[in-house]
Amino acid sequence: MVGLFWAINITITTLDSLILIWIFILYVRSHRVLGSKFSTALLLFAILLLIQSIISTFVYIMLKDHYGPEVAIPLIPINVIGFLAMLTLLWIAKQ
Repeated sequence: MVGLFWAINITITTLDSLILIWIFILYVRSHRVLGSKFSTALLLFAILLLIQSIISTFVYIMLKDHYGPEVAIPLIPINVIGFLAMLTLLWIAKQ
């Protein structure tokens, strides 16, 4: 059962990374059209969040063998909230 909770966290952060890649692509397209400082800042924002998400995924992969549900379970709602935030950002970026 311990592996299930870590798998949920790893899946959520992996999905975050995929959404952020999609957002980054949308921002690149926007930056090509606008070329503004704001669009440059959005690109940097997306890259930094993507790096954070990738690092989180790898840290969870490393932690899963050393820590049990007492660490994994509290991370699930935190990661779900972050995932919902990424979905919201994607929805706004697609507008």
